[in-house]
Amino acid sequence: MWKRIASVTDEFPSDAVLVDGCEDNSPQIKQMYIGLVDLQRITSHGPYGDIVPGYVQRHRIDNKGEYMTSIYYAYEGQAIKTDVGNRGFYILTNPVNLKLVWLPSKDGKVPENAVQYTFTDDEAPAVAYFGRTSVTKVIGRVQPSNKCLYFPSFVKNTEKQASEYEVLCIAQE
Repeated sequence: MWKRIASVTDEFPSDAVLVDGCEDNSPQIKQMYIGLVDLQRITSHGPYGDIVPGYVQRHRIDNKGEYMTSIYYAYEGQAIKTDVGNRGFYILTNPVNLKLVWLPSKDGKVPENAVQYTFTDDEAPAVAYFGRTSVTKVIGRVQPSNKCLYFPSFVKNTEKQASEYEVLCIAQE
């Protein structure tokens, strides 16, 4: 379910998970996609295997299909926005067209059908989940052991916490 994006200016895969926005001919369109940021590849401050969820926001800048693209994520207490290449950005895709839904949760709990990812924490594998704030819909990570959602807040350029949030899940039929 992950595809590495060669360049943020490239066409995104047709099966990329679009969580906000839409496609039409308006030059004002904003699109937000979920992804993972490999901190060692995209920056110099992350240890090998340290991965955090992030999101890509694309704004169409003209009617020819050109976009301004930025990657956003939180790491070690900071909110980070980068416009540099995304050598270390992997976009979430849905090749088998699963129905994805956001389910409310709180206090580090995640539904059984939550979409998860693995990262390295203190040199050991750990699991986290994609979450978003309930009101502003900012993407972040839910770590059950910490009982909260961590997400970037660009008001003061910090990583913030929320005890109530929504978790990305595969819909159960």
